[in-house]
Amino acid sequence: RGKLIEAADRLLRSDRAYADLTIEEITSHAGVSRTAFYEHFSDKRGLLAAWASELVRPLLGETARLSRPGPPDPDGLHRFLTSALALAREHASLFRALFEAATYDEVIRAYWDDLLAQFTHLVEERIERYRNQEVRPLNSKAGASVLVGAIAHACYRQVSRATAISDEELVDALTDVWVRAVYGTDLR
Repeated sequence: RGKLIEAADRLLRSDRAYADLTIEEITSHAGVSRTAFYEHFSDKRGLLAAWASELVRPLLGETARLSRPGPPDPDGLHRFLTSALALAREHASLFRALFEAATYDEVIRAYWDDLLAQFTHLVEERIERYRNQEVRPLNSKAGASVLVGAIAHACYRQVSRATAISDEELVDALTDVWVRAVYGTDLR
């Protein structure tokens, strides 16, 4: 399983499009048989989804921690966004493949939508907790969707092409937007 994911990663890092990868290429680069591939994954989509799920599991856990009741934690949010962007940069080939495949593959689009929905739900809960305590309420469902979508897209752009924005500047801006949207104030 690990060899297959590593092989897909190597192939994608060589600027290959996900759509152009074949199972034969992946198995050949992994040094395993097609049978071994199918013992772990139903198809190329399954490999992509399993790979992404492994990587985002810790991010979902940290998002849940940040969404629990308690005082705002802008420094914790900043650390989280820094680690999320570092993970996206380290696995830019996976991130690009997910964005690419979600544009034309219904199964991957549904997987990507579900993954983002998991983050959105956690953020929505945090917004909902603060909505009644703040002067400027934010619609929790729509606000969470906007925040998660903006963060995902900003990270994708940052790791997939050269920008004039440093990683630190991007994380600072994402943290500020989040804090102002969720808490209605600048806490930093």
